[in-house]
Amino acid sequence: EFDPAPLPIGTDYEFVNSIMSKLYGMYNKSELSEAAMRDVLLRLKNEILDEDKNSVWEDRPNLSKLIPTSIEGMQDVHFRGAERTELSERSLDWLRENGKCLDNIRPGNSTIKQAGRGAFATRKLKEGSLIAPAPLLHIVDRSSLFSPRSGSEQELLLNYCFGHEHSNLLLCPTTSVSLINHSSEHANAEIRWSKTMSSDGKDWRAASLEELADEFSARLMFDVVATKSIRSGEEIFLDYGPTWEEAWKQHSRDWTPHYTSEQYKYVPSNFLNAEQAPITEDITNDYPNHVYLCRVEPYIRVDLDDVNDEMPVPVQDYYANPSINLDHWDETSRVLFEEDENDWWWPCDVMHVDEERNVYTTRIYEKKVFEDDNGHLNTGGRLIREVTNTPRDAIRFVDRPYHSDQHLKTAFRHEIMIPDDMFPLHWRNDYVNGALLANSWLKDNWDEKSAEQKEQHTQKLREAKCGLYYAPSTIPNSGKGLYAGVDIDSQIEVESWVPPIVIPDVDWNVTDDTPRWDGSDYTWEGAAYGVEFEDPNDSQLLAVDMGMMANFHPGLVNAYLGPTHFNPLLDRNVDPGAGASSDYAGHSFISNREIAAGTEVFISYGETWFTFRKQLQGVPLRNNYNEANVISASTISLFTGPKGIQGLDKNGIEAVFAVLKDVIAEPRTASVLSSINTMDDLVHVMMSRGTAEITAPVKSMEWLEEHGECIDHIYVKESTIKQAGNGAFARRFIAKGDKIIVSPMLNTWGRQRYNMNKDRAEHDVNEKQLIYNYHFGHPNSTLLLFPVTRSISINHSSKRPNAKVRWSPTDKKTQYYLQRHIKDLRNEKYATLVMEYVATRDIYPDEEIFIDYGPEWEEAWEEHVRRFEEASNSRSSIYNMLSSSYKKSEGGFSSMLIKEMNHDKLNSKYHPWSEDHFHVCKVSEIPDLESDEWINLYDGDEANDYFGITYDHDGFDLMRFT
Repeated sequence: EFDPAPLPIGTDYEFVNSIMSKLYGMYNKSELSEAAMRDVLLRLKNEILDEDKNSVWEDRPNLSKLIPTSIEGMQDVHFRGAERTELSERSLDWLRENGKCLDNIRPGNSTIKQAGRGAFATRKLKEGSLIAPAPLLHIVDRSSLFSPRSGSEQELLLNYCFGHEHSNLLLCPTTSVSLINHSSEHANAEIRWSKTMSSDGKDWRAASLEELADEFSARLMFDVVATKSIRSGEEIFLDYGPTWEEAWKQHSRDWTPHYTSEQYKYVPSNFLNAEQAPITEDITNDYPNHVYLCRVEPYIRVDLDDVNDEMPVPVQDYYANPSINLDHWDETSRVLFEEDENDWWWPCDVMHVDEERNVYTTRIYEKKVFEDDNGHLNTGGRLIREVTNTPRDAIRFVDRPYHSDQHLKTAFRHEIMIPDDMFPLHWRNDYVNGALLANSWLKDNWDEKSAEQKEQHTQKLREAKCGLYYAPSTIPNSGKGLYAGVDIDSQIEVESWVPPIVIPDVDWNVTDDTPRWDGSDYTWEGAAYGVEFEDPNDSQLLAVDMGMMANFHPGLVNAYLGPTHFNPLLDRNVDPGAGASSDYAGHSFISNREIAAGTEVFISYGETWFTFRKQLQGVPLRNNYNEANVISASTISLFTGPKGIQGLDKNGIEAVFAVLKDVIAEPRTASVLSSINTMDDLVHVMMSRGTAEITAPVKSMEWLEEHGECIDHIYVKESTIKQAGNGAFARRFIAKGDKIIVSPMLNTWGRQRYNMNKDRAEHDVNEKQLIYNYHFGHPNSTLLLFPVTRSISINHSSKRPNAKVRWSPTDKKTQYYLQRHIKDLRNEKYATLVMEYVATRDIYPDEEIFIDYGPEWEEAWEEHVRRFEEASNSRSSIYNMLSSSYKKSEGGFSSMLIKEMNHDKLNSKYHPWSEDHFHVCKVSEIPDLESDEWINLYDGDEANDYFGITYDHDGFDLMRFT
């Protein structure tokens, strides 16, 4: 691991060496005991030089670390130096056993004409012996060697690196191995992966390209090994591979000279310097491929920030500058700069040539490559000095940027090829990564659809025979589920809005004698639908339609719960129907992926649905299907293998998969894989794009027509009957006698289940839950039946009914229990009986559907209206003439007025809490509910940032008190 602590520097070692030498000399001349001398060393280490205890040394934290604590350690530092005592001494025997020789080869001019330099053996090398190690710097993406300004487009480094034709990875040797040339005929060496590759003990050949990209040390290494005996002085060759050789031959056939004009013929700068080519004032025309460098001191004693075009350029005689001559330098500076030859040379122009004296007037420029007005790159930035009497040996030629041979457009570029059997398959571009393949099977898409796209889907539903079917589920022993009757794009409402039914205080009056409520497995937490404020204790909800009929498959969830829409239509102050139907216009489930027609629609109940139920704890969860996908995808990827690599055959694939299944420890994942055994099974998984998908095959429209029932012939919107709230309307034409919709019926045993806990409320409330209104019942029975489909929105009309209800004549369970005693029905836990709504005449698109609830219901409604009107007449008749805003201010509150207040929520007079309403805010993080701090709301300049909520925030809303 990287140690961020600073390392000792040279002056630290010099300081400690000096102290130890002096102490050692003192100790030998004194009569100090060993104990006293050790104490001196300890005090020096732990007190005097400790940077934590003595701030004088805080800038040199390594001094105390270098101080020895023993007499022997002090002696060792005195004789060998502190820098050497930190290092382990290695014997020649140890080096022969653990090291690798680096000088078995030397550079020289290759025996191959076009190869340039080559590698030659410095001693005799036996067959099989190591010629040289090659630690490798890795370049994960070869495009980083692209050189946009160079004519060759690729950096010269590419020619010295190893690679593979199906990978972007390059491995570049850091030793003289890079000198070894190619010969397929005379190859006497080969590369092998080193057995002692990395000091960390990790086999980096198993690392992913992503891991290599994050690693900056040379962790991989080749060994170059002799394939035959090699004589001392013999040139060493590798076979770069047929791909490289063919590329070179093609290059040789296509090659043409770069310069066609004699004037622009390139002459290497080292040749010009060796020949002392004439220096001219017009280098651009005389030497178009070169610029001048002039030798002055390695640093310029002019503040470049003070140089500008308006001030005169400093002029200096070459021989009047003592800094040019090292003899005038102090010893320390001379040691620093005398070997750094390149630091002495600066870009320059020759302004005047004195041929008689062979001296020149030059101008010195800042060391900087820039682009001139013609778009050419030049060496030399701002002018910083003019020098007279510059001697010829202080001027030399250098290639202009991108003008040397390595930048030729026709220069050969190709990496050295690594054999297929050496190159790890997972580094190849054509390698199929099982995890990535499995991820590609995931279909979730969260891109919002436009209003036009949503309208197109609505029109598609109108034209379809059926948009949503209720049919036997693909999940064994799960009863029935819902299926798409048309193709559904992602982010589209799978169902129309259906009013959810809020159930506050559902368990308050339950005792041991209370009959079991079959709806307990169908309820949702109120918070999931945004209705938790209907009851301060435990608000639950029945989400009719998909929320009660769709199944949950952890590996195939293709629809998620959308928002709940609060849209009360009636005012409690003037409408007798207020409170008789749900104030929530509806909720819907939205597709999170494309759903093909015939696909079962699955929603999520939350995986605790399975984990909290003992009998369901073995059901595979989402992660189990994901793991099974990776295992299946990885196995089937072995079949073909990358290009040129022989994959496993059918028997090999099945054998490998059997082993993988056998070692899977997670029982749920093992159960997913249990039905996959053969190559054909794996192909089926891949074609279905997942292990979960094969458990839920897409059904044909013919199968759905035969085994299913259509439940989307109707949609929900505001009723044509004023006091009814929402109603059900035909989506498409329904002929007389045809089924409009079917609905399984949820059993409730005992009407007391829906009694309200009136003691909890701060004012009088209805003694019955709202859900009571949506049940079918009989005065001589305690059994209540609740439809679980959108049929709950079908309203009453005794004058113009166009539909009726009947028991399903085709549902076998319904017909069975109709012949049995009612106590037998108690054994059924889920919605069992099925009721059908049938058209009593032709019903046309967008016509509202009505059934006759019966004379008892109608009489009860008329009595309710009469009492409401009597109560209204007893109040001031002026009240009904008041504006809504006045009613709000005077306490004439209703859910409908809350909706209107939210449309005008920035009105400050609604901001104070009242006995009838309060505020709720959508926050991006969960407040600390244990703290005493309130989330206060302010507006204007006082608006606070607590959780980012102000009154103009789109998450700020007003709610009525319950």
